[in-house]
Amino acid sequence: MAAHRGPTGSGHRWADSQRFRQPVAARLERGATLSEDNMKTTLHTTQFRLALAAATLLLLTAVWLPAHADVPEAATHLAPLTADGCCTRPFWSEDSRQVLFIDKPDESAPAGIYGVDTASPLQPALVTPRIALYSPGMDYVIDLQPGATTLERVADGTRWTVPAQGASVTISPGETRIAWSRGSASTGGGTSRIWIADLDGGNETQLAVLNGASVSGWISDDALLISGRDTPSTLERVLYRLSVPDGTLTELARADNLRGQILSADGSWVAYYVAPNPDPTANGLWVARTDGTARFQVVPAMFGSYQWRDDQRLLLIPLQFAATNHELWELDAATQETRLLHGPDDPAFKVNDGDWAVSPDGRKLVFVSARDHNLWLLTLPQ
Repeated sequence: MAAHRGPTGSGHRWADSQRFRQPVAARLERGATLSEDNMKTTLHTTQFRLALAAATLLLLTAVWLPAHADVPEAATHLAPLTADGCCTRPFWSEDSRQVLFIDKPDESAPAGIYGVDTASPLQPALVTPRIALYSPGMDYVIDLQPGATTLERVADGTRWTVPAQGASVTISPGETRIAWSRGSASTGGGTSRIWIADLDGGNETQLAVLNGASVSGWISDDALLISGRDTPSTLERVLYRLSVPDGTLTELARADNLRGQILSADGSWVAYYVAPNPDPTANGLWVARTDGTARFQVVPAMFGSYQWRDDQRLLLIPLQFAATNHELWELDAATQETRLLHGPDDPAFKVNDGDWAVSPDGRKLVFVSARDHNLWLLTLPQ
């Protein structure tokens, strides 16, 4: 089973007038989101004003793109998956056949993780009543308690404690190792340490010591994507490739308020955004190779919500505050070419607060509709 490459994004939950749907445990997501609402909640007032000014500047640069008529739209197919305003925070089964979500459909139904088959829409069914923090393939449960981190293999219920002392862990692609940070990274300052261990908790090893260090994910079984600061008080954050065999750090990027880093499927690319930054030209979305050989800024008009489709293709929904409908674009990181996949003339394609997820096989996208708050499936072209 493929393992998760790291935590990646955020979103808001939605409640309708008849029932309140709120996940009690979060999954580690695959994408990063920037919307007007979560900008307001994640930035201080002064920072928000700077970010809003930067975003306005970015939106004005939309004229840099060719007109939509000059960009042929790829063939896509859009269809509803659920009804009655269900649900939020969707994620995918590892085989890309089911969309999963936490729900309690009615008073008599159990709360749990439900799934809807993409081949049989509008028929959600209970997958498991156990709501927990799962690895993406749902092979393991990560149980976090004060001072203790426990892994459980779902197949047989075997449990064991790992030395992360209550910190969340990220499992390597080959499911042989775990990684975590320990220290004051959660408060944004002070010295933190990056640790690894075998999946069973053995061979605990400290790999790096940095100010405000955190693990963003596994680049490969032998390398981690981490971030840190040169000093505790600086706003400048640095992305590094950390070698597991020898602890070597390779700098990939640095900027004030660098955030939202997510890895491509094979770990060869990382996308991140910068905002707000004292240098207005630095604000926006960036993509870098994780071997340190290349880095570029995505055209400013593409600034918004983003998720990787596969090893080198990045999907983007540009941030357009006044847009009636949304657009879905694809960026090829290797060639820096973009193409329009869907929109902006489809009234059904309006994503609610950046709540969307790409299937592991890269062929489908699920999103929460801003129109009816149901889950919708968008089938993507090759």
